[in-house]
Amino acid sequence: MKKVLSLIVTISSLLCIAGCNNFKTVEQSQADFDKIESQLESITKKRNLDLVDGTLKPFENQYCQKEIHISVSKNSKIIILLQNSEYNFSKGIESFSLEYCVDGNDEFDIDFFCELANTLSKKSISVKVCNDFITSLEDKYSAEKYGYTRANNILVYKYYPLNFFEDWVLFYTEDIQKERILSFSGVMKDLT
Repeated sequence: MKKVLSLIVTISSLLCIAGCNNFKTVEQSQADFDKIESQLESITKKRNLDLVDGTLKPFENQYCQKEIHISVSKNSKIIILLQNSEYNFSKGIESFSLEYCVDGNDEFDIDFFCELANTLSKKSISVKVCNDFITSLEDKYSAEKYGYTRANNILVYKYYPLNFFEDWVLFYTEDIQKERILSFSGVMKDLT
């Protein structure tokens, strides 16, 4: 029994130590956010789209984030939020949220979405995974299974964690006005 307990403690310690190397200071995150923004700008220029420069918003205790907007069409936009979770500590974990919003009859450009996601994310995502997720029945990916409550104006509400710890998650919603949102969020790619 002692050997098993020692093994569990050792493995837990190793996992904790291995996971701690992703912590960044606010200054490191600001530099990473600028690098990411530059990469995103290259991607959008290839598609003749404009990237609206986000501004870094420092909050108390140097909590930081950056918001970036991409206008895809008259009825479609992408909102990217980059943030450092540092709050009351000297270092935090960098994460992102990528939301692709479409209205009316516009369709998602899944190739573009995946290219942006794979620029941001430590975990890659494929066009096939996104298409399967969007087109599958809601029961397969019901957000309610994970404790999320559907608002009254939401017709479809899907949630797909890409790993056990929910470090990366796909969301899909459709409301009564036919606005659809595909989002992907999680831990950012390490740029150092």
